[in-house]
Amino acid sequence: MGPAIFLGKQFLYLGREKVLTVRKGRIEAESYIGDAGATRLLVLGKHHYFETIRTFPFTNITEIRQAVTMDMPAYSPFDTSLFLMKKMDNPDGGGCRVNLWFIHLGAVDWLNHLSPMVMIPESCLLALTKDAPETLYHIRKEENEALWVYVGKGSLTQSLDGCDGKMEQETFTRLIGGNPEQYTIKEIADLQAYMQMLHGLLMNMSFNAVWPFLFPIKSLARFNPKHLKIGLSAAASLFMIYMAAAVILPYSAESGLMKEDEEITPRVASMLKMQQQVDALSFRQNELTGILQKHIPKLPLLILLNDVLPENTIIFQVLAAGNTVELKGMTPKSTALLEALTARPVIQNARYTAPIRQDQASGREVFTLSFIYSPAGAATP
Repeated sequence: MGPAIFLGKQFLYLGREKVLTVRKGRIEAESYIGDAGATRLLVLGKHHYFETIRTFPFTNITEIRQAVTMDMPAYSPFDTSLFLMKKMDNPDGGGCRVNLWFIHLGAVDWLNHLSPMVMIPESCLLALTKDAPETLYHIRKEENEALWVYVGKGSLTQSLDGCDGKMEQETFTRLIGGNPEQYTIKEIADLQAYMQMLHGLLMNMSFNAVWPFLFPIKSLARFNPKHLKIGLSAAASLFMIYMAAAVILPYSAESGLMKEDEEITPRVASMLKMQQQVDALSFRQNELTGILQKHIPKLPLLILLNDVLPENTIIFQVLAAGNTVELKGMTPKSTALLEALTARPVIQNARYTAPIRQDQASGREVFTLSFIYSPAGAATP
């Protein structure tokens, strides 16, 4: 039995609009999100987070968290105060791969109200099964709601939620790479069977699996550990100096202690003043960095799109946040559009972010996709 057994035999499942109370694998109660009470163990539904996989050149978990926090638009299509992460080794050597789950701002308030001790994204839980890697799960939750989850090598996951259908399966397999016939699909027939499966996984999780999802720790994501370490070291040093002076020196040396205290105080005050200046400059630098990251040159981007888009492609909307660009429109063939974008070095991580559907009037495919626009990538060998 894993550590989750000590959190109780029940958990809450945060769905699209409702919360399910699951005890011993069975759905015991159903309530609206605003009516749910506090809990120790919570499974977060796909509708409330954005999931992605990224590779970093370093392996320190604190440095990775700081990199994501400092440049949020480069990793998430929206800004948020809460995200979860799970680190895996990079089999290609050097650095590591990381699963990231960015929690929507609307869900953050609910989570603060629920105050869970452990919060786990539902797609991550499926990576804990004993099934072989590179497994494709198809979960039918409700009549018009389904979840696709792909567990790849190293237990890294990708997921897509939406309506049930063959076209959706083809879209998801294109996103994760490969053909639909390449994957063996494991079907989960209904919501009750799915909750029973999640309960079994939660009750048998290892301590290492639970650690990345301890909810209170995530509130420290925006603190600078270096500043905290300096402050604690300075406080400990001052405490040791005064304790040594009080115990070792005789009472007759009170005047000498007073003199030494007078000499130390200006130096400490000077150090604190310098620290305040450093903090102020660091804060200002972060502000300026954020302003710069929110602006990318629009004219070269528009010229590039005009050159690369296939013929008869219509763009309804172009949104840019930092170096993340989202396109909405219609095209004769979505696969040709994705191939044309990924062929350009300045366009990275191009992917569809919503199910592709066919426009009945024109016969074209309506799409929503996003990519990272990196003009510096053209110069990279």
